[in-house]
Amino acid sequence: MLSLTEIDTSKVLETLRRISPTKPVEFQIRLGQNDKDGGVSLHFEGNGWKLSGIQLPNAAVQALARSLMKSKAG
Repeated sequence: MLSLTEIDTSKVLETLRRISPTKPVEFQIRLGQNDKDGGVSLHFEGNGWKLSGIQLPNAAVQALARSLMKSKAG
């Protein structure tokens, strides 16, 4: 992870557009411009933020499905 001093502040609005609240204590960060690019969801629990979900990009889901079908067939 980058330290706070290394963050490119010229793209703050672009980065903020990727964050969308899903619940009052949960939000999702997209990994690209579209939902199909995948993302991660974080929720607040106890005294901090915890990972609550991972949305894989479409290409990764398709590759995983192909690999599961191959391992099941063989």
